[in-house]
Amino acid sequence: MQEAVQNKIQLTCTDLSEINWINQVSHCSEREGQLDVWIGDLTKVTEDEIIMLKSKLPFDKVEKTERFRSSKDRNRYTLAHGMLHEIIKQYTGEEKVEIAFTKYKKPYLPKFPKISFNMSHSGDLVVLAFRFDGIEVGVDIECIHSKVDTQLIAHTHYHSDELNTVISNTNPQLFYKLWTRKEALLKAMEVGLTSEIKKINTLASFSDFVGVGVLADFNGNSYDIQSFKIGLDYFASVATLKSPPSYSFVHF
Repeated sequence: MQEAVQNKIQLTCTDLSEINWINQVSHCSEREGQLDVWIGDLTKVTEDEIIMLKSKLPFDKVEKTERFRSSKDRNRYTLAHGMLHEIIKQYTGEEKVEIAFTKYKKPYLPKFPKISFNMSHSGDLVVLAFRFDGIEVGVDIECIHSKVDTQLIAHTHYHSDELNTVISNTNPQLFYKLWTRKEALLKAMEVGLTSEIKKINTLASFSDFVGVGVLADFNGNSYDIQSFKIGLDYFASVATLKSPPSYSFVHF
């Protein structure tokens, strides 16, 4: 029986019953055992603040902002990457920290290997998740759109249990919650969208499955996925390996 469990990927999926908002964070050495989720709202950032964040970005990031045609896309990119650099400065106490990339294009901090982080944005919101023990974390946020063909996506990407429930459920919010769970999990694993995604059942509070293909290396791992809603129009989920840490939320 034990061998069968070790050859599967285990998932525990829950909704955060309440969000623990904190006003400030400490140095990364004092945050072990914590998972911090930062949320930035583009509608609450002034033009002067955007200019300030842009002035602190590395040259390649500044250059990339100019490639966006719309000012909203430019500002969203600036907010996301400006947040990242400012938050890293708070955790490390250093003005500039090198950000490198894995072969899967996931960013990491060579000088601070215990800090793992991930980023997602949708609509006007940006969310970043940080963990401080070197264990990978994935985060995804989605804005609820009435024009999205949720049933078509569910047919091609959802587990049969998820699909049947989404089809019979008149509330489209369930679709988005499940989607953020899947995306956050795959980002924590550092893999992209895969045909194996239909094996992943994030509807159940507990599930397991045998990973094959790109997911074969993750058999024996246990993941915790926490979902939460922001306002009326956004769902987000955070996925991380091993026992779940204590979650804290911070407004940027």
